[in-house]
Amino acid sequence: MVRIFRVVGSTGYPHDEDWIRDLGRRTYEHRADFAAFRRQAAAVFASGDRRAELSRVQAPTLVITGEADSLQSVRAGQATADAIPRARFVTYAGMGHDLPRELWPAIIDEIHAITTTPANDTQP
Repeated sequence: MVRIFRVVGSTGYPHDEDWIRDLGRRTYEHRADFAAFRRQAAAVFASGDRRAELSRVQAPTLVITGEADSLQSVRAGQATADAIPRARFVTYAGMGHDLPRELWPAIIDEIHAITTTPANDTQP
């Protein structure tokens, strides 16, 4: 897990290696089907363009993208948000393909805002 976080994790925030090791250990103990990762990756590549399906999403939607994400570009996050009616798009400088502890308060605030705003008041 530590090696994975070094590749895909946030470059603008420190990595808590003790926490990452603990997460990796607990994940390993909990998850018995390691082939699931390969199936998920195959499904992502096989699914193709999902914009038509995303255009039917009616739930309040927040799309969060790290500006330092080596797996999912800001452009891809913006495209996802653009495809979902009234979705809110937020990026964080220095964030990779993880959720740095330092950003938790800001992310919680964004989730709170999107879940407590009346449907008619969400951004276009």
